[in-house]
Amino acid sequence: VILCHTMKKLASIFLVSIIFLVVFCNALFSSLASDPPPVPRDVDAGTLWNLVQSWRVTNNLQSYTEAPSLCQKADVRVQDIQTDFSHTLFRERYDPLPYIISENLATGYPNEQDLLDAWIQSPTHKENLLKPYTYSCLRCLHNRCVHLFSNKL
Repeated sequence: VILCHTMKKLASIFLVSIIFLVVFCNALFSSLASDPPPVPRDVDAGTLWNLVQSWRVTNNLQSYTEAPSLCQKADVRVQDIQTDFSHTLFRERYDPLPYIISENLATGYPNEQDLLDAWIQSPTHKENLLKPYTYSCLRCLHNRCVHLFSNKL
């Protein structure tokens, strides 16, 4: 009788240990095998361009004229910012020009409206959007965008 009682007690302890082990391992492995973070989707430059133009008109500003010469520069810049997300190369390349070109950059926004909202909330980016520039070009590659502005070509 004592042996039978001891065996039942050991079986209960063993069963509880197995249940604990299963729960612990499940928690451990589920945390290791969690889903990777979502990859930001590509930003569409055309959609963003239309949002910027609408925002300017709503704020009683002239819409931009897309300028091929600025677009050539924007094509280069959007490639630059894939590996060097800064204004450094922009300044090195374009500060010596006899006219002013300004630049807004963005990365990592989930959609075009959020990106524009971020530019509007940033004083320096909003300043570029409010200046009376005539010419502009906007280019995006993946989720990184460059917007150039100027009054001369």
